[in-house]
Amino acid sequence: MSVMVFGINYKTAPIAEREHWSISQQQIPYLLQRIRRQNLLEEAVILSTCNRTEIYTTAKSARALRVWLKQQFIKNPQQQDHVYTLTDEEAIQHAMRVASGADSLILGEPEIFGQIKQAYRWACEAGMVGQHLQHFFPIVFTASKAIRCQTGISQHAVSLAYLILQEVKKHYDLKQVRLLLIGSGEVIQLVARQFSSYSLAQCLIAVRDVERAQALAQMMAGQAIPLEALPDHFSDADVVISATSSQRPILKKHFVESAVHARLGGPLLLFDLAVPRDIDPDVQSLSQVMLYNIDTLCAHKHSNRKKRTAALVHAE
Repeated sequence: MSVMVFGINYKTAPIAEREHWSISQQQIPYLLQRIRRQNLLEEAVILSTCNRTEIYTTAKSARALRVWLKQQFIKNPQQQDHVYTLTDEEAIQHAMRVASGADSLILGEPEIFGQIKQAYRWACEAGMVGQHLQHFFPIVFTASKAIRCQTGISQHAVSLAYLILQEVKKHYDLKQVRLLLIGSGEVIQLVARQFSSYSLAQCLIAVRDVERAQALAQMMAGQAIPLEALPDHFSDADVVISATSSQRPILKKHFVESAVHARLGGPLLLFDLAVPRDIDPDVQSLSQVMLYNIDTLCAHKHSNRKKRTAALVHAE
């Protein structure tokens, strides 16, 4: 089984570099179709999350893949330093670690298994799975399930939503928190579920399609507002959590600075869970503002790390 994985992840590159490689969920099916139409690769599965972008293909397509990636992503020689290439046994071991959560930034997190299965499903629908990947990924899925079931790697796992909740508690009594969520995708839904069991002072959900966010607003006992209304409500928030599919920042420094001048109370906590990032990184220079992205948030220590690390040793 001659399979190769070519990628970049949180271990090899900071978020500022990873966001240049990010491929949205909406783009992946179209990209696969284009690869097939142009006969760029024999087979391909594309996985793109906030922590990694990886392309699985056959080793036979290695040269063609490198040429295509240089055209799409690698604009200077320094970017090549962030990329890894694994083949055959190394590739399958890596894929098993990824799918089981053993290679995740948050060790043991469960979402990655669904993400890699969806990536495989899109590739199948695009006709980009042949005899090599058709054999490769079922082995990966079976092994990953066994790792999760037979070890404790996911028993003590925490999520980004849990880490955010703990960070908010350091600064605010949750009953007094005015929460603003931006977006309504899977990440925001996970955050909403984490906060939904608490009585907050206020919860607003800013989205492009207000109707689609009504169920989420109801779960949070909050209100859905259009993104265009953000300027009217932003200064009222204590905690802002953003995760949209925008390809450029939607919260610029001057916008946040104006809101800070208009608000009273404790620090403004901004959690940017998007890749590419939703919040201008220059915002972190503002006083009374605490900006977190995925990398900085996950750098915080948490109590279950040792337990899950022991489970990882068992898994390997």
